[in-house]
Amino acid sequence: MTTSSPFIPVIPAGGSGTRLWPLSRQSHPKFLLDLEGNGASLLVNTLERLAPLSSARPIIVTGRAHREAVAAQVGDGAQILSEPSGKNSMPAIAWAAALAEREHPGAIIGSFAADHVIAPKEDFWKGVYSAIAAAELGYLATIGIEPTSTSSAFGYIETCPSDAADEDAIALRSAGALNVARFVEKPDAATATEFVRSGRFMWNAGMFVVRARVLLEALDDLHPEISSAARALALEGTGGELSGEGEAIWASLEPIAIDHALAEPLASRGAVAVVPASFAWDDIGDFRALAQVARGEKETEGEVGVAGTAKVVSVDSRARVYSNSERPIALVGLNGITVVEAGDVLLVVDEAKAQDVGALVKRLEAEGLEGLL
Repeated sequence: MTTSSPFIPVIPAGGSGTRLWPLSRQSHPKFLLDLEGNGASLLVNTLERLAPLSSARPIIVTGRAHREAVAAQVGDGAQILSEPSGKNSMPAIAWAAALAEREHPGAIIGSFAADHVIAPKEDFWKGVYSAIAAAELGYLATIGIEPTSTSSAFGYIETCPSDAADEDAIALRSAGALNVARFVEKPDAATATEFVRSGRFMWNAGMFVVRARVLLEALDDLHPEISSAARALALEGTGGELSGEGEAIWASLEPIAIDHALAEPLASRGAVAVVPASFAWDDIGDFRALAQVARGEKETEGEVGVAGTAKVVSVDSRARVYSNSERPIALVGLNGITVVEAGDVLLVVDEAKAQDVGALVKRLEAEGLEGLL
C-alpha cells in the first residue's frame, strides 16, 4: 500500500507487568524480556514487526529508569523519549504525536504496545494498512481482534451496523474498517459471552492509528492541558531527555489512558473506526497466557516445559518452569502450574489463578517487601 502521509510508529513501553512477577520486575519489566523464546525481547520483536511500515525511525516512550536498557536493545533503530514519571498512555502518545507532527508535518502515527505477541506479521501489516487508510479519512482508527473465546480478560469494541449507505460509511468500508459504537471495559464472563455471540464485538488490543494533527486537535477540545504540554515538550527536540522546564510541564499532567481521554468520547461522536483483524494476538497478561504462548499447538498432556538451564524431573505433571538454578526441581502430580525461581524468590502458581499474581504483588508491597518487586 502507498500513502501520501508519513507513517511513524509510536511504542509506549511502560508498566512493570505485575502479573508476571517475579519474571517481570520494576527494574526489568516484561517488554525487556525474551518471552517468545526467539532470543529477542518483546520490545525488539515489536520494533522489527513495525520497521517495514515506518517512514522514519519509530518513537519509543519509556520511563527514565529503563532508558539505558531500551537503548542497549534497540540501538539507533528508534528515537527514545524518557518519561520522568508514569502518566499512563495519553500524555506519552501525545508527546510522540507532537514530535512526529513537528518533524514530519501531516504524519500519521500508530501506537502499539511494546509487549504484545502477534503473528503472522503479514496479516498484522494488512490491518495497519487499513487503519492508515481510515486515519487518512480523519478517523481515530483502532485494530480490533476477532474473539477466539469469551474472554473477560480483555476490553471490547462494539461496532455499528455495517449496512449504512451514506458516503462516509461507504468510504470507511472501502478502507476495510467499520464505525465504532462504543468501548467497553473488561466485562464479566456472562457479558463477554453475550458480546461474542452477538457478532458485533471485538477485543480491544490497544492499537491506535491517527493523523498526529487530528489527535492533537481532538485533545485541544477534550484535554487542552495535554495537547499544550505535548507541543511544548516537542519543542525540546529529539534528545528525549527533558529540561527542568519540561519536567515541570510533565509533572503538571494527570495520568490518563488514551481509551478514556480520546477513544471513548470520540466514539460517541462517530469519529472512531475499527479494522477487524484475525491475526493471532496476545498481551501476555499473566502466566496462563504466557504458558499458552510457550506451548503453542504442540504441547500434550503431561508435558513440562522448561525455560532456563534448570534440571526438571517430573511424574504425571503439566507445567512451565522458569529457572536457571543449579538445584534440580522435581514435580509430581501437578497439572497446569507455573514455577518461577528468580534467585531471591520462588513462585508457584496455578494457571487458573494467574490473574491473582497482581494481588500478590500488592500484598508483598503492603508487607514491606518492595525490594522483591
